[in-house]
Amino acid sequence: RDSGVLGEIYRNVALAWRDEHVGMRGHASPLSARNAANDLGDGAVRALLGACREGAPVFARYFRAKARMLGSRRLDRRDLYAPAAPAGGRVPYGRAVRDVLGAIGGFSPRLGAMARRVFEEGRVDSAPRRGKRGGAFCSSPAPGVTPYVLLSYTGDARDAMTLAHETGHAVHAMASAGEPALSHDAPLPLAETASTFSELLLYDSASGRMGGGQRRALLCGWLDDMYATIQRQAFFTIFESEAHGLLGGGATAAEVSAAYARSLRGQFGRSVEVPPEFATEWQCIPHFYHAPFYCYAYAFGNLLALSLFRRYQEEGRAFEPAYVEILAAGGSERPADLLGRHGVDVCSRRFWREGFAYVEGRAREFERLAR
Repeated sequence: RDSGVLGEIYRNVALAWRDEHVGMRGHASPLSARNAANDLGDGAVRALLGACREGAPVFARYFRAKARMLGSRRLDRRDLYAPAAPAGGRVPYGRAVRDVLGAIGGFSPRLGAMARRVFEEGRVDSAPRRGKRGGAFCSSPAPGVTPYVLLSYTGDARDAMTLAHETGHAVHAMASAGEPALSHDAPLPLAETASTFSELLLYDSASGRMGGGQRRALLCGWLDDMYATIQRQAFFTIFESEAHGLLGGGATAAEVSAAYARSLRGQFGRSVEVPPEFATEWQCIPHFYHAPFYCYAYAFGNLLALSLFRRYQEEGRAFEPAYVEILAAGGSERPADLLGRHGVDVCSRRFWREGFAYVEGRAREFERLAR
């Protein structure tokens, strides 16, 4: 009913963005303006998005396995995030805390000591209660102030991963406490580095103790999250680039919807059935209106953490000093410069493919457990 109104709103957002950032400020493209705000060169973002295009079959493989597990020939897009079968067994909160601290401390005693402070100083609000805000987040008020973590821990294995994620955010803020307030916070493309890396440390250390059902459910949730934060976000940006170009040339909302439908086919191939109504899903994405091209930062941060974790698997403890230095820099350096000093070329698709290699390994593991 509101499709025409939303289409007109978006058309004006896209044209205003182009007029200001390309016409007035001289950026090479609408996307380049966001890259400049993120302190990234166009080449790094091209490499990231190109790797995400190439990586589409990795997630398609997972979706086919998930469909088989759920007894379906093919997943419907409406059921994409359907949960796995019940995992069985619970993870008591105390054990989850010990597991998280053990995983982080086992990798880096320095970061482990920081994580321990978060709990010892009573900065974690984990108990579910009536009226409590949902979700989970970490608040880092200022350099030198131990961060606060909020979540509602119910004993599910995924809650333990959430605890690791938010503790990772806290550790990142504490590691960069030596930076002044204006450069303390990591830039948006690096904001998910420590949180995702901490999840990977926890899974790596705890998965051997899990039963098959619990590992399957945990992997299903994790792969769903990786699709949502890497592939979906990257393809949002790929679509936005095309949509801004189309609207700059006078395209209609119907033509933009056709472009979005092509984008969905590019993501899923034949692994997921996409009903026709999803062609207008783009009109329901708030970031497109309020923060054009914002979404690829999620893909950058999560895929970066996966690629760095692959490097850790290859180098072992020798990788720890470089990782700690990356966290300690906060927002004091451009991401490409900071990572480049530690041997990471964010303009190389080869680097980003390492992250997809990790996802593919987990997808293969899920396939085995889903049989």
